[in-house]
Amino acid sequence: MTRCAAVFLVSLAAQAADNSLLRGGYHFVQLRIAGAGAEAVNAGGTLTFDGAGRYQIRARAGKGKNPAAELARAGTYDAAGEPGAILIDNPVEPGPRLRLRYTAGAAVLAGSAGVGGAHEVLVAVRAPAAPVTAALLNGIYAGGFMALHGAAPEGLATAFVELHANGAGGFGKSLAIAHAASIDDVNREETRSGSTYRLEPNGWGSAKFEGPSDALHGDREILVSGDGEMLLGYGVSSHTRDILVAVRKPAEAASFQFQGPFWMFELFAENEFAFRPKTARFGSAEGIIVGRGEGTALLSQHVRTDGRGVHLTTSNRYQLSATGSLDPAGKAGVNNFALNVAAGVFAGAHAGAKGELSLGHGVFLGLRIPPVESASGVMLSPHGVAHRAAPELPVTAIAPGVALSLHGHGFAAPDPKSIVVTINGAPVEAAPVSPGRIDVKAPESLEPGVAAFQVTVSGRASNVVTVAVVPASPMVLTASPSGTGVVAAAHPDGSPVSLEKPAVAGQPVSIRVSGLGPKAGEVGILFDGRPEKVTAAAPAPDAPGVHLITVRAPASAGGAPAKIAIVAPDSVSDLADLPVTGSKGAQ
Repeated sequence: MTRCAAVFLVSLAAQAADNSLLRGGYHFVQLRIAGAGAEAVNAGGTLTFDGAGRYQIRARAGKGKNPAAELARAGTYDAAGEPGAILIDNPVEPGPRLRLRYTAGAAVLAGSAGVGGAHEVLVAVRAPAAPVTAALLNGIYAGGFMALHGAAPEGLATAFVELHANGAGGFGKSLAIAHAASIDDVNREETRSGSTYRLEPNGWGSAKFEGPSDALHGDREILVSGDGEMLLGYGVSSHTRDILVAVRKPAEAASFQFQGPFWMFELFAENEFAFRPKTARFGSAEGIIVGRGEGTALLSQHVRTDGRGVHLTTSNRYQLSATGSLDPAGKAGVNNFALNVAAGVFAGAHAGAKGELSLGHGVFLGLRIPPVESASGVMLSPHGVAHRAAPELPVTAIAPGVALSLHGHGFAAPDPKSIVVTINGAPVEAAPVSPGRIDVKAPESLEPGVAAFQVTVSGRASNVVTVAVVPASPMVLTASPSGTGVVAAAHPDGSPVSLEKPAVAGQPVSIRVSGLGPKAGEVGILFDGRPEKVTAAAPAPDAPGVHLITVRAPASAGGAPAKIAIVAPDSVSDLADLPVTGSKGAQ
């Protein structure tokens, strides 16, 4: 069994939660961007939950170019309506509820959303239960900072920061890799000293960050978790809409082990060009990332931008050092990611290598999915829905007709007929593979919306796991069960494409793709970012839910494999490698 497959067997059952899950105070920060930034809102303060579905908020919130004002109101929440999630009235703006995920014991809450052109992220940490002093903030705190100075795209700034708190009111040293749209969006290293902080007995406080800086400088409000493992911050002055999320780094490098499943959230912006851009594309994302402990992480996300939702399934490479990096290209010199193993949280920023131009801005964070057993003994992992052809990679959305693997435990039974899988309450054909895996095929008639999965073994029902249903959720199949690496493709004679026997430029090649659903006729393909014509898209005769996409192989680029991606309506696959030899001019 692979390490990643084993992860599926011990995971959040999350199904016995009720509103008593949340009781007492939680410090929070929130950044919401709307109206091209002009209606951006940031807030920070305390949410006090009563354990019965209601909360009170005491905070400060600023909107647009206005200074922050006191905010006090009541709201409701529901910890039982959706497995593994908490639905909460938005603390700062009326509208749809936010969906928050949580760590073990609900010590940390987080969520992101993108509705009606507004994108936001919220992070909450359990507040101190007893009075604290400045000594609570002690150690090296690293994480992400994002700002929209002047509530305008030209004020975008992002930094990955490292703050050395001395436990006595000072930051002995402050490090950052930062870039700002108001300058040139080039990443610069910053080292400062003399920054200070003040902490009240309730864990609220303030900090003064010495400049100059392309991103984080001046006065900020701060909030510290009761265990001292997390530091949150936000600006309250006029023209300052920002957010800071940082975790305390472990003292020993050996503790940097990014392994297992995490919920992941992002808030981001993409400039069209450098030097004070007047427009930017804002977005948010949520999904699941599985650290494999071997230099890679598998990521499945729902990305929302410009009023659209795109489901992305990908593999992100990472390298861990004193700070660490989480980067899809695995580029050297990138420090953008910090992990706190004790809290089960990581935090980071869309920062690049020193001297590199970065038009992308944003912050991201992850919460470890807590392990809890199912009372019935039958458990379906909340991240255990995967494409059958890539069973190690969880998905956040499926398409009608796709072949799936369900992961969990307790699936063994003397009579396989006693194992029943339902999707939205309707039984589907199930093929048990092991006590931790069942293969199923989603119905062709599945409507867009939500699919609720449940497994029953000899009358014992599992928890319910839900994923989105979309017209298409393409995945390029590969030789690896993780869905990464060399693509599963064939030459015209049916022999497999490989590094030893690459595709020939200008000649047809058939690529195996899962998750196209009813949109197979609308699929497109990109080679190194350039569109190529799809000549045929037909169901694979030997694999349910898989299509063969036929296209002429592109010219090779210096002998390197072509990076291909499948594009379908509102969905895109991960990049996969297609080895190609020759050039079109030689045909």
